[in-house]
Amino acid sequence: MANGWLPFQTAPLAAPLRNRSIIVPVTLVYKSVDDKAVSKANRDLIYCYDEMDFLPHFWKLLSLRSIEAVVTVQPKIECFRYRDNSAGRKKLALDCYHRVLGERATMDLSQQEKGSASMKGQVRLA
Repeated sequence: MANGWLPFQTAPLAAPLRNRSIIVPVTLVYKSVDDKAVSKANRDLIYCYDEMDFLPHFWKLLSLRSIEAVVTVQPKIECFRYRDNSAGRKKLALDCYHRVLGERATMDLSQQEKGSASMKGQVRLA
């Protein structure tokens, strides 16, 4: 998979699929931490992964002066277009994965949203 990202789990998509919900994928890309570009040296201040204890990480995160990030709201995914079964969840997970990466996963999804553009905006947390 791209950028070292793991595939999305399918179990959390069972409820929105069953309820025929609309999923709005959102991508958050961190740009800087305390006015320094995100790098290997400071990324652990904002990213929580593997065996990190969440609470100590969260307190460190709250102590930062500023975090700059770009938030991208991707086009919606309508769950009624997928079957409510294991294969449907797998397809939905793959399509969500591609949306978060800013890609169109299938021809039917790209045609569904002709002319629909992502909304981009910068958020500065201080």
